[in-house]
Amino acid sequence: MGAPASGRATAPGPRAAAITTPTLGSYADRRDARAVLVMSLAIMGLALVPQALVQSAVVFLVFRFVIGVGLAGAAVSVAVLTRAGVETGAEGRAFGALAAAQNLGWGVGPILGAGLAAAAGIPALFLAAAVITLVLIPLAMSRGWFVPVEAPAVGQLS
Repeated sequence: MGAPASGRATAPGPRAAAITTPTLGSYADRRDARAVLVMSLAIMGLALVPQALVQSAVVFLVFRFVIGVGLAGAAVSVAVLTRAGVETGAEGRAFGALAAAQNLGWGVGPILGAGLAAAAGIPALFLAAAVITLVLIPLAMSRGWFVPVEAPAVGQLS
């Protein structure tokens, strides 16, 4: 007996994330993590739109895989940018706040999504998620987000 249908629809995303996270994390470390974040948000935003429209389960699953790649890139780039934006010794607080925000999203997101899907239908859920994701792109490109902390000069170390 196979997995339930909902398991089949969600499995490609986490698989894609598991496969691509190490590569995207390494790239974000070596290159511009902000560019990885922007590209990941664009990938997710653009892949969400067709999910509202497709009639084929196979095509839908392909887009779920693409979403997983985008989520992997967003997660690793936010981690790299978070680390770059905090002083040495404050990493625990920063990653604690990051985890709290992520957990809040995982808790509130399904409740809000279920309300939207009940009121406007499942396609509206994908379109709303696409709009929210694409709106984040200019914010991620802004230099006001994830400002790197300047390392103190050698004589200024405390």
